[in-house]
Amino acid sequence: MKRIINLLGVCALIFASSWSFSQTSGSAQQVKTNMLVVYYSVTGNTEKMANAVVEGALKIPGVDAVSRSVDRVTENDLKTADAIILGSPTYYGNMAAILPRLAADVLK
Repeated sequence: MKRIINLLGVCALIFASSWSFSQTSGSAQQVKTNMLVVYYSVTGNTEKMANAVVEGALKIPGVDAVSRSVDRVTENDLKTADAIILGSPTYYGNMAAILPRLAADVLK
């Protein structure tokens, strides 16, 4: 249940950020939001969840979402993303070690 609530919160934030109001006309203007879901999956279960997140995000107008395995993420993917969601199985309460390494490489 907690995962569903967190996913709904993420979708609400994406929806809210995909709309901006024009300063001159006061009308709603749609802005494209690029979302990247990066996942690490050994058994395929985390990949299924990542694809479900992308499927749900694509139902929101103005959101373009893609999922990539952590070993297939490019620098361009990270630079063009407005939102990045990380998916990982847990090992003794921690995420897979490859995801923090990705973050460290990006921040160099």
